[in-house]
Amino acid sequence: IAWTRIFPNGDDGSPNEAGLEFYDRVFDELLKYDIEPVVTISHYETPYNLVKKYGSWSNRKMIDFFSRYCEVIFDRYKGKVKYWMTFNEINSIASFPQASTGIRIEEEENGKQICYQAAHHQFVASAKAVKLGHDICPDFKIGMMMLFPTLYAETCKPEDQIELMKMRDVHFYFSDVQV
Repeated sequence: IAWTRIFPNGDDGSPNEAGLEFYDRVFDELLKYDIEPVVTISHYETPYNLVKKYGSWSNRKMIDFFSRYCEVIFDRYKGKVKYWMTFNEINSIASFPQASTGIRIEEEENGKQICYQAAHHQFVASAKAVKLGHDICPDFKIGMMMLFPTLYAETCKPEDQIELMKMRDVHFYFSDVQV
C-alpha cells in the first residue's frame, strides 16, 4: 500500500477516501480469484512532506504518523487482508538511507548515528503496528521483509572471514531485533 495514497502528506487530519477505495477494489479483485493479498505497509515511500517537515525516520514523531496509518488500513482491510509486512527491507537504511527512507545525510553529520536512530524509530513503529494489528484482528500475521545481499569473503583467510561476519552482523542486527 502506498502510504501517500492513504495520507498524501503523512500527517493529514483524515485519510484519503479515494485511496482507501482504490485498495478496496484491488483486494476485492484479488480475492475474487482466490489470490491471498500479502501487504507491505511501507516500501521505500515515506511521504515527502514527512521528509521535508520532520526529517523522516530520524524524527520520533514518525512513529505516531506510521501508527495512525496502520490503524486506518488494519481497520479498513481486516476482512480482506490477513498477511502484513510493516517495512520492506527494513535493514536497507544501513546501506542506502536516502532511497529507503528519504533521509539525507550531510558529509559533516554522523551518518551511522542518524541511521541507527532512525532504525530504532522504525523498530518501535513496527512493534507498535504489530500490537495494534493484533488488537484489531488477532488472526493477522504481521512480519517484515529483509534485504539480504549475497556476501562472500574475498579469500578463505581468517581475517577475510571475520570481515564477512562483521558485514553480515549489520543485517542480522535488524532481523534479530524484529524477531
